Amino acid sequence: MKDSMDLLLDEVSNELFQKFVTNDTVVGVQRDDGIYIATKATVTPFLIKKMLKSGAALGAYQQLTYLDLLRWICFDFDCKKDAGGNVKELKEKYVIPFTKVLDSLNIKYIIEYSGRRGFHIWILFNRAIPKNLGYLIQDRLLDGMKSCLAADLVYGLDRFPKVLSGKKKNKYGSMVKIPLSRHQKGTYSYFVNDINNFSCEKIEKFDTSFLRSQLECLKKFSVNNPIELVERIKLDVQQIEIEEFVKRQFVTPKENYSFEQLERAFESDSALKIIWRNISNGKMTICDRKIMLGTFAHIREGEKILWQIFKMQSNFNAEITNEEIRKNKRVYFPLTIQYLHSIYGVSPCKDQRSIAEFVLEKMDIPFESCEIKKSKDSLLIESILKKENNYFHYNDEVLSLKIEQDFRFFSFYDISESNSVLKKIIAGEAETPLDIDYMSFLRKEEKKERIMISLGVKERVLTTALIFELVSRIQKDYKSYSYHLNLSEGGDVFSPWINSWSKFIQDVSVFFNLKLFEDFGFIKADLKNCYDSIFLSSLKNTLLKSIDKKEKIGKEISNICNYLISFNERLMINAVGSQKGVPQGPAYARVLVEFILDSIVDEFIEKNITLSNKVKIFRYVDDMYIFYDSTLDGEKILMELASFFEKNSLFFNKEKTKIYGKISNLSLEELEEFGRLNQLMYDVTQEKSVLLDGDPCFAMDRFVLRNGEWSINDANFLLSNCIDLPNRIDFAKKHLEQIAASDMGRGSVFRKFYKLLFSSPFLFQLFINKEYYKEIPINSINFKNFIQILFTSVQNNTLLENKENQLKCLVDYFSKDDGVEFIEKSILIFLSKSLEK
Repeated sequence: MKDSMDLLLDEVSNELFQKFVTNDTVVGVQRDDGIYIATKATVTPFLIKKMLKSGAALGAYQQLTYLDLLRWICFDFDCKKDAGGNVKELKEKYVIPFTKVLDSLNIKYIIEYSGRRGFHIWILFNRAIPKNLGYLIQDRLLDGMKSCLAADLVYGLDRFPKVLSGKKKNKYGSMVKIPLSRHQKGTYSYFVNDINNFSCEKIEKFDTSFLRSQLECLKKFSVNNPIELVERIKLDVQQIEIEEFVKRQFVTPKENYSFEQLERAFESDSALKIIWRNISNGKMTICDRKIMLGTFAHIREGEKILWQIFKMQSNFNAEITNEEIRKNKRVYFPLTIQYLHSIYGVSPCKDQRSIAEFVLEKMDIPFESCEIKKSKDSLLIESILKKENNYFHYNDEVLSLKIEQDFRFFSFYDISESNSVLKKIIAGEAETPLDIDYMSFLRKEEKKERIMISLGVKERVLTTALIFELVSRIQKDYKSYSYHLNLSEGGDVFSPWINSWSKFIQDVSVFFNLKLFEDFGFIKADLKNCYDSIFLSSLKNTLLKSIDKKEKIGKEISNICNYLISFNERLMINAVGSQKGVPQGPAYARVLVEFILDSIVDEFIEKNITLSNKVKIFRYVDDMYIFYDSTLDGEKILMELASFFEKNSLFFNKEKTKIYGKISNLSLEELEEFGRLNQLMYDVTQEKSVLLDGDPCFAMDRFVLRNGEWSINDANFLLSNCIDLPNRIDFAKKHLEQIAASDMGRGSVFRKFYKLLFSSPFLFQLFINKEYYKEIPINSINFKNFIQILFTSVQNNTLLENKENQLKCLVDYFSKDDGVEFIEKSILIFLSKSLEK
């Protein structure tokens, strides 16, 4: 059981996190010279607790990344260095008079004594507010004090935010030490309950009595409603500044207009003028793009304008642009001119028209506007159909033309029928079908082969819809970083893998990169053949653990589980001849595995409750990073955890599982592998130069060779849209033969590779001249994707110009091979005829 001190630390850490952490993706870490540096790390109550227990200091950043929105403002009254002031006089001269101003206005605040030379007065809000509004609130509250402070040579004030928003966005905003941090000279900052009778006592050590008093201050401290606060201080800012940044509207112009008219309209407003300058120079920012998408995606025929705008950009890519518009046009909406001015830091205005309304009026174009309301009647099946289509194009090993066609022709009747079956399953009135439509592919990996399954469209839509229905009923997510359902509109079934993987790497990197954890032990564990070995028999009991099985919701969960287990058993018997395991590929299987693995780890922690605060397990599918307090035995932890997995017929892979011991004892190579990967991936996307064996090189080369040799697995990241096109081409050029000749690797890797190849004249010519196409292993995942991408390129007229003869040469070469399987042979015959035309 946790002792009272530990429980208090838990509560205090959670309160500090909830109240003072706005941006949980970055933390200020103090160097030995006292300077704080911004460090990318996930800020959690656990990290704050570690700070408290270690007597360390961490900084909280005021803004969300690249967004001028904040949840608190802070006034830092301080004795100027070497000016002869003292905190008691500072308190009487400035702090108490300022708190009287706040009290008179009924503004809620909390006072923190720095432990040395000053006080922080914090004001929190119950919602995010624009940075400029926070600054103006500070200005008004300091009205009677600013001139006095400005002339004072002994005492001063630092404000957070320090300035109004500028034209160039600040990434994180200002940093303030998290309360209860410990100064390098040994004293803690802490909250003051009664400023009038405060004696400025220095605290050098925590005890339970002190922590209880701090927890009482935190719980008593409440947040402010910014609208009410603005009214009380009589600040001349309309509520729209706080409440309404966008207009959910669709605008229909009654007349046509030209691009030249549009340019003149943009030039008439200071913020829009900045955007148009970026458009004209071909250097739109991400912010510009989102604003233009939100505007023109909601004007009739506005997508034509969007295409004209995006085509002017230096990094224009038709396929990416089309996909981004398709994915995001229902996410972003027109901003108001007032909020636009706030974002770009130009002269404030109170114009509540949307950008669309403003521009059309400037062009004297009559229009109609209607509000866009969120539809409550849309069927889950329609949403899942779109998500599964996206998932199919990214996840499946080979883009089956049959499945692609079935998606295209999935009718309203099919949607209605699937919805009817879904309801019957939930009610326990449906049986598993005897025939399941699926395709299987063999994917080679190092030392093993995997059978990958692609379900038919009806099967994949229904099983994924059941997973969404299941999660909505159990109201529970798993703690791993892998395969979290995307519950928002549009997008894939799951959140993007690159985001999930980066978050995983970022969070484990905290333990390797912060001195706070250098005494912790580290274990890297890997489950052997997890998908092939897992049994779903425990699934129902796992999910119904805290739910009454006799209640309606409990029965529905049970019915969904029964159907999915039965479906899975039938599919596995058909595909591999055994009920054991789950297929690799379908979305439903990934989610069920996550729930079962999560339950095993949870059971391990519950049965070893004393470890809950001393062991942290980070899991990404079957890979686990385990960190443990130095007082514990790593071998014992691993053996105990292994016993819980073994009860479920899952075993650790001895070749990939290792107890490394203390983090401080890791070699430089190990630290590089585990602790620096997230930074290295970031450096790759930023095209930074790093060191390799002491010599400068591009971060991409360092990334590729970080484990001593090239790996096909890295291509998934290095050929993704996270990397600029020139760098993708450079990577492909360096490894053209290796990728073409590979019989290992995911289907998504080869799709990215061949799409890039067929769009780059340079790469394609090199590929032909060197005859690398002859290296492609026939009938491999690599080969099947090569043929599929070639086919879709011909179909979509996206082939390189004046390359017909070379493409025909490719087709003829593979057509002569008698070993090519039937489907690919049929495609080659079709391509041969198409190219002859």
